[in-house]
Amino acid sequence: MRHKLLLVSSDRTLELLLRNVLTSQYQMDVEAADDQNKLHELLDQERYDLAIIDSHFPRMSGLTALSIAKRRQRRLPTIFLTDGDSASIIDLARQGGAELIIEKAAVVDQAVFAPNFDTFYTQNVAA
Repeated sequence: MRHKLLLVSSDRTLELLLRNVLTSQYQMDVEAADDQNKLHELLDQERYDLAIIDSHFPRMSGLTALSIAKRRQRRLPTIFLTDGDSASIIDLARQGGAELIIEKAAVVDQAVFAPNFDTFYTQNVAA
């Protein structure tokens, strides 16, 4: 069975990198939303097995996206990507239901991202 991942980010480079890694190494179907309307549209159409939400993008905050996703799919395992965010933003993401917080720069470094993602995926999605 292929798992479905919801990626919420407006960073095209990040999207392409994650799409490539997650489809080739984990055989996941990846859908991306870069604004609130697209996020609502995708959540209306599909149930997801996992979400990765970027903390920063122009048309919506990552905390807003996290809140929307968790309201719509309460048990959705979620990774929140930070970009040098303050401790208060990270705390709010945890309080909002993000199970794993990863520095966005670590996504580019597969030696850092892969072990964190493998553990999270095994415990929260593939189980």
